[in-house]
Amino acid sequence: MVATDALRRAVLSFSLFLSSTCASSNSARALDNPMVEKLKPCSSLLTGQFRCLDRNIDLGAQQLEGCQPSKLQPNLAFAKVKCEAAPGVVCDGLGANSTFWKDVPCKYSSGHRYDVSLILSVVLGMFGVDRFYLGYPGVGLLKSCTLGGFFLLQLLDIILIASGTLRPADGSHYVIPFYGPGIEMASIFAPGSDQF
Repeated sequence: MVATDALRRAVLSFSLFLSSTCASSNSARALDNPMVEKLKPCSSLLTGQFRCLDRNIDLGAQQLEGCQPSKLQPNLAFAKVKCEAAPGVVCDGLGANSTFWKDVPCKYSSGHRYDVSLILSVVLGMFGVDRFYLGYPGVGLLKSCTLGGFFLLQLLDIILIASGTLRPADGSHYVIPFYGPGIEMASIFAPGSDQF
């Protein structure tokens, strides 16, 4: 019994050694050894088990290139980034040089700039130009007919845009023309709920 366990551990460690020295996961699967555990997908690696190599930044949107909203969860966006597994980490989906593609969270932007929105709200907010720019034509028309809601809606929009609460109608984030932390809204509601 003890010899069988020792032999099983020796076969397992030898097969793991062989799979870690192979360049791709296909060669690890080719071993067809029932003692080898099924490899985890590379997308499920934890922080510290991989590092992402090329984080190309789109200078127009100041986000990762290829940042697209998720089809399953519209309030989340991801970009595919080439990553490298840490030495000694083996996972399913490794390519040459222990690299794989991982979906990294990002902030999708449709091109609406934060500074332009704020300037439009301050200068031309009484005519509703800021709301037309952000994609809210109904409120823009109301503001233009009432001279910014007697300047109260204009003041409210200046505060909402400056605080980052009022975003473009498509749900995307602003392009902020400086490198720095973006504004994250704290909410008591569940993520993705339309209540405010």
